[in-house]
Amino acid sequence: MSLAGCAGGRNTLNTRSSACFRAIAVAEQAVGRHGRLLGVRETSSAFVRTRYPGDMPTGARVCLVGFQERDRPGAIVVVVDVRDRHVVGVHPSDHPPVRFRHL
Repeated sequence: MSLAGCAGGRNTLNTRSSACFRAIAVAEQAVGRHGRLLGVRETSSAFVRTRYPGDMPTGARVCLVGFQERDRPGAIVVVVDVRDRHVVGVHPSDHPPVRFRHL
């Protein structure tokens, strides 16, 4: 039996996941490392502008990074621009706009 079809080792995730994986560190700094990581979700800038009108991402895609707050039941949603990895907005939320997933 041959295993020729198996992929070789890699040091990155798939293209979309890698961008959000790198956004986690930026998001952690924005919340001061307060809270537990819920997960990340890549979405369009258009979605973010409808949910958070004050946020103006420069790129077409953003990562939403969710954290569970330690002192209250809600979450903190950090919006990170995928293109230049800067924080576009930080939003406390009782009902986050997306379901977060781990990479």
